[in-house]
Amino acid sequence: VICIQEMQAEHLHEFLVPFQETGFDYLYKKRTNERTDGLLLLFKREHFKLVDYVNVEYHQTTEDILNRDNVGIVAKFSLKESPDTHIVISTTHLLYNPKRNDVRLAQMQVLLAELERIAFIENT
Repeated sequence: VICIQEMQAEHLHEFLVPFQETGFDYLYKKRTNERTDGLLLLFKREHFKLVDYVNVEYHQTTEDILNRDNVGIVAKFSLKESPDTHIVISTTHLLYNPKRNDVRLAQMQVLLAELERIAFIENT
């Protein structure tokens, strides 16, 4: 599994070619609004089966503190060698500003809530 932040959408196809040729699949989430970058989560198809995933957006109109264009991905996989074994992998790009730990904390609360939800839902 490879997680990359600040992946430019316009470079995505070109970047993915060698990974797809070697058996990787991927999830991509572009940042909200006019931002041109996003998150990329690559996983090897021969080892992992994607069970469920959620794209997390931290820009929420109901909360003033959550007004940034950062995003996250939470993905649940089963292992091909042991289908009853599941793992949850997450990647995120939090606000960088070191003076705004309050925003970063709120973003982590949103991400962890989604991580917990995905980790403990039953597979259908």
